[in-house]
Amino acid sequence: MPQIPLPPALRRAISRTCLPALTLALSASMPTLAAPPTPQDDDATRLAAVELDLRQTPQDAALRFRRARLLESAGRLAEAEQAWRQMTLDFPQLAEPFNNLAVRRAAAGDVDGARPLLEQALLRDPDYRLARLNLADVLLAQAHQAGCLAADIGPPDATLDGRLQALARLRGTTPGCPPAWRRPAAPSSVPSTPSAPPAPSAPGGR
Repeated sequence: MPQIPLPPALRRAISRTCLPALTLALSASMPTLAAPPTPQDDDATRLAAVELDLRQTPQDAALRFRRARLLESAGRLAEAEQAWRQMTLDFPQLAEPFNNLAVRRAAAGDVDGARPLLEQALLRDPDYRLARLNLADVLLAQAHQAGCLAADIGPPDATLDGRLQALARLRGTTPGCPPAWRRPAAPSSVPSTPSAPPAPSAPGGR
């Protein structure tokens, strides 16, 4: 597939906005369409207009980017993630789709999957500040997760507890370890045996 880069002016116009529901932040683009929607248009109307334009120019990177952002706004997160993923394949030179795909992975709890995507974004644009901030969040989450797993090994450790509390403060989360970040309980080594049936009563004597 042809790889069509975003025009330099559009790349410079890309703004970064934080979504309150996420720790990581999506990059946002505001490409200028031939007939920009009015402020009264809702996300569904904007999305329909973009998809109509994409029928004419399916490899327009700016339109593809806008479509993915509108899917995010509409709450169609699985479709948005697929759109970002496809953009990383069709426009591998662009850093923003890698960042935004990483946000979706992190929002789904897959911080390990988000990290290489952010590293790919930074390979393409080492000065991509938002991707660096998002990578810092991911690294903090990984450190917190590793600490929670360590807490399950061995006796209580005041130093480790202090580190976990510090990581929670840095991440802006409540102290403690989510159940998913703890080691599963080891199965009992003693197999359970079913209770024996009651012995038949002896016949009564005369």
